[in-house]
Amino acid sequence: MNEILVDVEERRNLGKNASRRMRRDGRVPGILYGGGREPLPVSVDPRRLEEVIHGERGVNTLFHLRMAGKDMKRTVMIREFQRHPVTDRILHADFIGIEMDQKIQVRVPVLIEGVPEGIKNEGGVLDFVQREVQVECLPADIPSRFGWTSRRCTSARRSASRTCRFRRG
Repeated sequence: MNEILVDVEERRNLGKNASRRMRRDGRVPGILYGGGREPLPVSVDPRRLEEVIHGERGVNTLFHLRMAGKDMKRTVMIREFQRHPVTDRILHADFIGIEMDQKIQVRVPVLIEGVPEGIKNEGGVLDFVQREVQVECLPADIPSRFGWTSRRCTSARRSASRTCRFRRG
């Protein structure tokens, strides 16, 4: 795991107005929970958060949160985040503490590789319904994506994700 370190500050003021003031000052409110500890309200730099979200593994990226003013560093993932519907800025983020020796469930994207024979030669249509699959694994084993080779797919063939062999990406 690459050492991605994101600095956070503990939030003292809670509520809607305090969150609005924080966003206006260039910070994003968030909450850190999990690991059998009490939830901890935090604020984070939105640029660092965007770097994590747009990284290779997206929201499945494991990274460290370092609390300003304390000698506390926790391994976390982004559980959920909200964006503004017009400006697309991050409004809030939920971080979940991860124990590296316990399995977790994550959703991993599926990418189609190649052009199916059914489309190229038979005029068929590829109906790509399941764009993510849920995986249960140790945090260090989370794949960034699954690649599915569709070249041998004909127009009369149906494939279910439970019967496919995926290549780890």
